[in-house]
Formats: sequence, structure tokens, C-alpha cells
Amino acid sequence: MTRFLASLALTAAVAGLAGTSGSHAPFQGARADPATDEAQRLAARVRDRITESRNHLERYGYYEEDIEIQLGRSGAETSREARVYAVSPAAAGREPDSRLISVDGRPPTDEDREEDDERRADERDESSKEALKGRERRREAVEDLRRGLIVRVEGRETIAGRQLTILAFEPRDGAKLRSRAGLFIRAMKGRIWVTPAGDIAKAEAELVDDVSVGWGLIARVWRGSSLRAQQQPQGDFWLPQDMTAEASGRTLLFRTFRTRYVVRFWGYKLGAAPE
Repeated sequence: MTRFLASLALTAAVAGLAGTSGSHAPFQGARADPATDEAQRLAARVRDRITESRNHLERYGYYEEDIEIQLGRSGAETSREARVYAVSPAAAGREPDSRLISVDGRPPTDEDREEDDERRADERDESSKEALKGRERRREAVEDLRRGLIVRVEGRETIAGRQLTILAFEPRDGAKLRSRAGLFIRAMKGRIWVTPAGDIAKAEAELVDDVSVGWGLIARVWRGSSLRAQQQPQGDFWLPQDMTAEASGRTLLFRTFRTRYVVRFWGYKLGAAPE
């Protein structure tokens, strides 16, 4: 559940603001607001770069570490599992292949490898179909972000010698959203740090209202759940570096949860699988 939430949050906070271009167009005959015009121009650049960056990422091999941490009511850690994957570049029309290489700092057991081999076989069987579904879901999410968010320029910041513009976003009241990600878009506020070319260097987002999944029968995610993400320059694009999502709420049968999910990326290699 946490990985699902983190994925949706990342779509909205990091990839989605591309869809806001035009949402602040002034009324007919009104004087244009330079700050609003700048937000629109940057949003359009981000929109153009999102698909390009996604395609660029799929050309790389890299390592990905997924860490799931369960927290108690006090916030103390109660359990942790860390898995490292070697991700190979995507073949034409398919999603990238990820191979499990480590579990909690040790080589995978035979049982771990067998489960991972089954997962990879299932993904290969459905990869072309799933790739198409994934692109369609991202398109629907961007359309919902176009309808569902208000964006403004908040300020400037220099990071690692690079001048970035900070775009802040918040939900638009009464927006009618259709995608699965729309459940979170309608309750999310945050900021992204954008380069002049439209690449996203950093993002943060937080739920300002509770979100019900499956009319609350599957889960209810509480307000205050959050995400932080950073990207790193790689060639002409910025690619993922790390992401931390923290979510709390309740699941089926009213069981409460509080989970931190951390993802780290490194070892990018163009056109080749990690060694």
C-alpha cells in the first residue's frame, strides 16, 4: 500500500505540474499578471520535459534501493526491510527490467530469488500491455493535474550553483478529476524547484485532507502524509536521486498504519545494465 501511495504522490508532485499550463489565464480584457505568465511558461516547459525525461531514464541501467519502515504510534521504528534491485534499460515497447540483488544487506535466499523470478516473468509476459497502460495512466494523471491544481511562482533559490524557480501548488476547489491519482491530487499541496529548461530538481508535497481509497473500504490515508524527492543532473536531463514518503492512516478492518518508504537511485549507466 505504501509503495502505491508513494507512486501516486510522486506522479503528482514531481511529474504532474506539467498539466497546469493555462490554468491561470487572465479574464478577457484583464491586465496580465507577469508572475502568472511566468508560472504558465514554466509549467509548459515542465510538461514538455516530463515525457522526454521518462524516455531518457529508460535508456539507463542503474541501482534502486527500496526501504520500507514500519513506525509505531510514537514514531519509533518497529521494523525495516531494504531491497536493492539492478535495473536494466528498457527494450522497445517494454518497461525496464529490475532484478533483486540484495535483501537487508545480504544476498537473496533461494526463496527470495524464486519469488523475484516469478515477478519478473509475470512482468515480461504483460510488459508491452502494462507499458501502454502505464503511459495511459500518466496521461490521465496529467489531465487531472491540469484541472485540479492552482500554481504560482513562490520564489527563487540557488542549489549546487544552479538558479531554480520555486513553483507552489494547491488543490482547486470543485475540480472534477477522473484518474486514480486524482484521489490525491484533490488533497495535495506542495512545491517544486524547476530549472530554466523545465527539469524538476526537487519536490515536496503534503496531504491537506484525508484521502479514501475504495470509498474508505481499502484504506484511508490521513492528512499530513508527505513526500520529499530530489533529482540529479545526468546528461541533458535530471533523473531520480532519492524519495521519501511517509503515510499514516488505516487499512481494511480499521487497522492503523504509519509507514516510511525510502527509495534511492545511483550508478546510472547509459545503455547498459548495472554490473
